[in-house]
Amino acid sequence: MNWSANEVFAPTGRPRDPVLTAHGLDQARDLASYLCSLPPSERPELIISSPYYRCLQTSIPSHESLRVPLVVEPGLAEWFPTAPPETGLHPSPARAETMREWFPTLSLSWEPLLYPSNRGEDVAELHQRARRCLELIEKRCQALGLQRVLLVSHAATLIALGRALLEDDLKRTIQIGTGTASLSKYTRRINDGVVGSVWKQELNGDASFLRKGVEREWSFEHVPDNVSEPGMGQGWFDEEAPSLSEPESSGMGADRSSTSGLTPKM
Repeated sequence: MNWSANEVFAPTGRPRDPVLTAHGLDQARDLASYLCSLPPSERPELIISSPYYRCLQTSIPSHESLRVPLVVEPGLAEWFPTAPPETGLHPSPARAETMREWFPTLSLSWEPLLYPSNRGEDVAELHQRARRCLELIEKRCQALGLQRVLLVSHAATLIALGRALLEDDLKRTIQIGTGTASLSKYTRRINDGVVGSVWKQELNGDASFLRKGVEREWSFEHVPDNVSEPGMGQGWFDEEAPSLSEPESSGMGADRSSTSGLTPKM
């Protein structure tokens, strides 16, 4: 909705958290239908979403149709460029307990792995956050015995996640498709029946299952290299900000584990 209006608040009242348009909700249902059309051996076993309202709106149809758990991970949250110090901090992703008021079937079983810095990130720091988040998600999913995971996030974050999987997060040359509700798929390479550590991309921003195909595609070419974004103002209090004991994307937080099989964006 923020493509259509300057500032649209979700029912949560959180700033910088617009809702989906009616068309976006249709796209989310089309995505769910596509995922349900896959053979059972290819369907996601878990959905891990950014805590933002629009990402949970995107996740819900797939969560309900596939009948798999839905959790939120703040490490998958939206990218806010570095905030000039005099402008204050950016909003932090809302907690699962907060979002469950609007999404009652959201599971609270997932302990957050890391938070993006509320001071904002430059492009390199976003890519570092994405790599670290993937490492932690993979570690946890291996412990849980999960092989196929659907990650629901935002354009910039998904580009960084895809590049991390393809070992391109330092050079940042690979273009990852990020149309709304599009789908990228990454799988481990298999050699002689043995699953290796190298990822390959099987789908890149696929929108063939959407009625109007690719829409609203975004890339880092849309912003200058030195982009910054004002924070919420000096003295702004964020009740959702993580405590000092919770891990931040600086990498200083404790390990608690894309392993993605499939990664859509909204």
